[in-house]
Amino acid sequence: HIIREIKALQEIEDHENIVKLLDVFPHGMGYIFVFEYMLSDLSEVIRNVNQPLTTSHIKSYMRMLLNGVSFCHENRIMHRDLKPANLLISTTGHLKIADFGLARIFDKAKPQ
Repeated sequence: HIIREIKALQEIEDHENIVKLLDVFPHGMGYIFVFEYMLSDLSEVIRNVNQPLTTSHIKSYMRMLLNGVSFCHENRIMHRDLKPANLLISTTGHLKIADFGLARIFDKAKPQ
């Protein structure tokens, strides 16, 4: 599933709502993935009782999520594991989709 994640990320690496893969290198029996720094994830933001989400934050996060998902689908990538822990948030509040380990590249000509 590591090769699948690398291939999926390479297909869609230049989108503002997809986490950027900076490097991959072997380590023991596995690989180390180096991604751009992201401060937090949406699950942490949701659980933060000191800063509840406003309606405008929710709309903004949804817009960024749908923008990223649409781009994935336009490029034949199905993420298959969208959840708050896989939606990373930058220091500026920008949402990016991460963890493409379960992703699949699909053929538009074949019914899925």
